[in-house]
Amino acid sequence: VRTKVGELCTDDHIEWGFKGLQEKGIADHPAYLRLRQLLSQAHNFLGFSYRMQGEIERAVEYYGVALHLILQAKTGVVSAQHAVVLNNLARALADLGWNALGICLDGLELRWEVAEEVPLASSYNTLALLYDDMGRYEDAPILAAKAIAYCRRASEPRQLGLALRQMAE
Repeated sequence: VRTKVGELCTDDHIEWGFKGLQEKGIADHPAYLRLRQLLSQAHNFLGFSYRMQGEIERAVEYYGVALHLILQAKTGVVSAQHAVVLNNLARALADLGWNALGICLDGLELRWEVAEEVPLASSYNTLALLYDDMGRYEDAPILAAKAIAYCRRASEPRQLGLALRQMAE
């Protein structure tokens, strides 16, 4: 029997898919984690799009799904994606009037694990936005200054522009 990609397989070949693998004593499918990450990114993009359109409640729903999908692992690229979703969710919840500081700090902690300058700058910038929204005007400029410093060190003009805008605010 030939499969779609032209590989030979026996007539007794069974494709278990992603569900029930552990119950059957079979190791996780190698694509499962990657698929969850891809779906999480898609939901994160949808959440961001809804937030930009002003549909904040809908954005929070999509960020929640993205967060659920990414919680499978906590290392490398997945930690970076997890931090992005947490930062976006924190901003959307803040737009709804929630105190989302803890969520944003969780994202910052994950970004410290990855330790890349531009993502760290993004987390500090989001924290500055949240502090500004909360009326903590003495703390927000310190966080914006950290974001500016990371962006300058990484020579990242887009994120630098966002951090400078936050500092001006």
